[in-house]
Amino acid sequence: MESETRYRREVLRSAAPGIDHSKSLALVALAVSLVAALVAAHAAAAKTRSTASHVTSAAHARVPASFAGRTNPWSAYVATDSRCPGAGVVGAPLAAGVRTMACLINYARTTRGLRKLAMSPKLSVAARLKAEQIQRCGVYDHAPCGGTPWGVADRVGYPGSFGENLYLGETTLGSPRGAVEEWLASRPHRENMFSKSWRVQSLYAAHVDELDGFVDATLWVAQFGDR
Repeated sequence: MESETRYRREVLRSAAPGIDHSKSLALVALAVSLVAALVAAHAAAAKTRSTASHVTSAAHARVPASFAGRTNPWSAYVATDSRCPGAGVVGAPLAAGVRTMACLINYARTTRGLRKLAMSPKLSVAARLKAEQIQRCGVYDHAPCGGTPWGVADRVGYPGSFGENLYLGETTLGSPRGAVEEWLASRPHRENMFSKSWRVQSLYAAHVDELDGFVDATLWVAQFGDR
């Protein structure tokens, strides 16, 4: 289950529309530079759930449902365990999980010919705040408690443009690799991760007992910035 958004601070200073939660299979452009991915649920053997901007996978799947029955065209962008240790681990200590996820994202970007992203102290706080908002308000969304998706970036004083990918995966699908594979499978999330504008990133992970119909799941927040 993944969701993304991005915006350019210099453009979106007037009231921006919220993220559409209609049950449609579509990518909806919100102004010039805010994009929210509205992707219907992928097929899953055990269960399939569709909630507009989320994508779900069955807990027992060995590969993301996006690639079930076919070759993963983005497999070359996924680092091996030897290159990014812990990629398939669920429930690792936060610091270890963040290191692994940063390694996976930077591997994908450098394989694409893009720069590595340094960690941003301010956005790291923003990523934690977003995860806390999602858990506190019980809504899997870029603005879970209302406001705007980039409200957490404003709150910590981050001055640049902002991008965000979210992921929610049950049991073994909550690993760093599970999140990255699903982001790669989704064009808007992939484009967000592969933006040439980004120079920094921040990451946060949290275990949730139950959220949006998912149980024993891992929530990932990945944020990107241009300064």
